[in-house]
Amino acid sequence: PNEVSLEALQGLWRRLDEDCSGGVSIDEFMHFMRIEEAALPEVELTADEKLQVEMREAAEQQALEAREAAERRLAGHGAPKQKYATGRTIEHKRPTTHAEHRLLMPFEQLRAVVIRLQDQMMKVCAAWDTKGSMNKNWELLFKRLD
Repeated sequence: PNEVSLEALQGLWRRLDEDCSGGVSIDEFMHFMRIEEAALPEVELTADEKLQVEMREAAEQQALEAREAAERRLAGHGAPKQKYATGRTIEHKRPTTHAEHRLLMPFEQLRAVVIRLQDQMMKVCAAWDTKGSMNKNWELLFKRLD
């Protein structure tokens, strides 16, 4: 079985040399290999080879999912928005600049509120109970602010 007879080699050569030119071109060799490969029986993979195939398929699937997610993000169709426990949607927006804000009340009125808030906060902090419950402190703060 380890030795091939001269007749078998000559038969193989004739089979490879489709145009009977006396030589075998790359195209003739490749054509022969494709035909013979198709005629071969299916080979059983080893456990290692099966594992490699599974890992390659899993990696290809992950790459495909990542590519699709990136395409959806670029198209503006990202994953469904997450929600807070209250049901409100978590928005992922870029922070606004000061120039984009519109004033809801005149600046002088806003300034007066801030000064009053600061004054009340100072009084609350002076009365803050550092040894007791924080609930009392918050209650005191909100009563004074009202």
